[in-house]
Amino acid sequence: MEFTTRAYNSFEINPKTKASIIKTSGEKRLKNECLYYRNLPKDLQVYFPRLIDYDFLGEYRMELEYYAYNNLGNQMISSQYDDQFWEKVFDFLLGYINAYKNSSSMDGNSTDVLLMTVDKTEKEYVKLFDQFEFFKNLKDEKEFVLNGKVLKSFDVIWGKISEYIKKNLTVDKFYYIHGDLCFSNILYGVNPITKDLILKMIDPRGSFGNTKYFGDPYYDLAKISHSCSGGYEYFIYDKFNVDVDKNSFNLTFSSGNVKDSINDKFINLVNRYDFNYETIKLIEGCIYVGMCARHYDSLERQKAMYITGLNILNQIYETI
Repeated sequence: MEFTTRAYNSFEINPKTKASIIKTSGEKRLKNECLYYRNLPKDLQVYFPRLIDYDFLGEYRMELEYYAYNNLGNQMISSQYDDQFWEKVFDFLLGYINAYKNSSSMDGNSTDVLLMTVDKTEKEYVKLFDQFEFFKNLKDEKEFVLNGKVLKSFDVIWGKISEYIKKNLTVDKFYYIHGDLCFSNILYGVNPITKDLILKMIDPRGSFGNTKYFGDPYYDLAKISHSCSGGYEYFIYDKFNVDVDKNSFNLTFSSGNVKDSINDKFINLVNRYDFNYETIKLIEGCIYVGMCARHYDSLERQKAMYITGLNILNQIYETI
């Protein structure tokens, strides 16, 4: 029985046990993911499905414990806002981040931070505006408009932002981060009697720049923000609309008020745990600009993601 398929890997429920997922791929990213699970510190293993088996002969193959749970992305785009549910979600997530901050660590380094922010953003921005005709036609624009708000172009603002990152985004310690902690990579289950909620993290990145497994926890927080603030799952599930006239964009979301309420809850809990929200948004803006070229299968998503990232980076530009 085929479970789901992506461009670079496939999933299948184990036909013998019905209790595990077999994941296969020809790409090395699956090997990195597998090694991430294999090297999980003991005190963090409870947050992930159990690694049952793997092999790297021919195709990469990994077998994981199967949780028949929904993911938080589907919950966000298809349900009414439930304040208690999302309070529990973010309390669990930020508790998980604090858990790995109290677990294994290593010295941080600026090289990997810059690879994941400045270098990656610049490289993917060049791809987007050099390889896609729609964006080629906008390359010389100095201003864009989003829902009536005037934005400076990436070329205008990036010099100041990249210099700010190089001077200020220092990370003393790297931790065993997830690396791709968006809502669609977080499974949830709720006990219908007690209302207890449990989350399981899936599809970890496996690296941060050139460092395996360990990285900056603010990258995980930015990935959460790019779901609940930026609306990433609305984009990948096509629950948005973007209209473009030259350099003017109009972007709307289905059930946008749900997203806004979830983001307010996230901000409240970020403040409670004393994280820096501006740093989260800075990295989120880089993530959005850096992902557009890789979503080559949908021009509409590219448009929505790019203007979202540009909007976030303009907000940062105005404050630094």
